[in-house]
Amino acid sequence: MSRLLIASDAWHPQINGVVRTLERLARHLPEFGIEPVMLTPDGFATVPCPTYPEIRLTVAWPGSIGRRLDAIDPDHVHIATEGPIGFAVRRWCLRNRRLFTTSYHTRFPEYLAARLPIPVGWSYAMLRAFHNAGAGCMVSTRSIEIELQERGFRNLMRWMPISSGRAAIRTRSTCRGRSISMSAASRSRRISAPSSIARCPAARWWWATVRSSRRCGVRIPK
Repeated sequence: MSRLLIASDAWHPQINGVVRTLERLARHLPEFGIEPVMLTPDGFATVPCPTYPEIRLTVAWPGSIGRRLDAIDPDHVHIATEGPIGFAVRRWCLRNRRLFTTSYHTRFPEYLAARLPIPVGWSYAMLRAFHNAGAGCMVSTRSIEIELQERGFRNLMRWMPISSGRAAIRTRSTCRGRSISMSAASRSRRISAPSSIARCPAARWWWATVRSSRRCGVRIPK
């Protein structure tokens, strides 16, 4: 069973779409031979996020998070959020020459600009640098994909929902200069996903992500 580390600054006691998605994901991934390991604010000191106290921000040295990652030794790494944990895991992956994927969930730059005098362009520049360092950034819609491409984001992977009752999983991206296109429809030399995957959108999305990272390779040769 391969081990997938999922790093997220959004976790209990928060109740939002990201947390719910990760909860369902953790329940379903073992059905597909994948062991999910969650790295969240649990077990770390936290402080309330300014202007959004429901979100707790982790206060931990990157080295302490790095030692935890060394102990876990994941086969695959996905960073779900761009918070303190997300940045620490990104730093560990880059230092250890490990591939990782990310996902873009919310319009954080616009949210931040509405509350603080921070230009939207500055926030997008930070997010662009964060996500472009990975092997792929997952987005949920074509419109978000187009907008992020116009802002300089690369290696975008769009999850395509099931159509006509078939378990079709499609992501498109570029990794090490190769184009990736996958479908879990029953065709020769295609990946066959379990039928139960159709009942869980989160599982369909992550099945595609893990299979993509396997094709690209997890460790970058030194």
